Amino acid sequence: ETRISGDNRVMQNPYLASFHIIFHKLHNILVEELQKIRSNESDKWLYDEARKINIAVMQNRDVNLSGLAQE
Repeated sequence: ETRISGDNRVMQNPYLASFHIIFHKLHNILVEELQKIRSNESDKWLYDEARKINIAVMQNRDVNLSGLAQE
């Protein structure tokens, strides 16, 4: 089964593929949770807010893995 992604390398690198899947699923979970607490918001708002949170999680992971985080 072929998966489609915004990155052509996704199926060449299992590490990249696993992170793509994890963050894709996290985004969907975030949308569902946001919808529970903000049910009157538009789909675009839910998508955008979940995207912001997802990006922050990715950035936090990158900073902590790079050793740049202050202890």
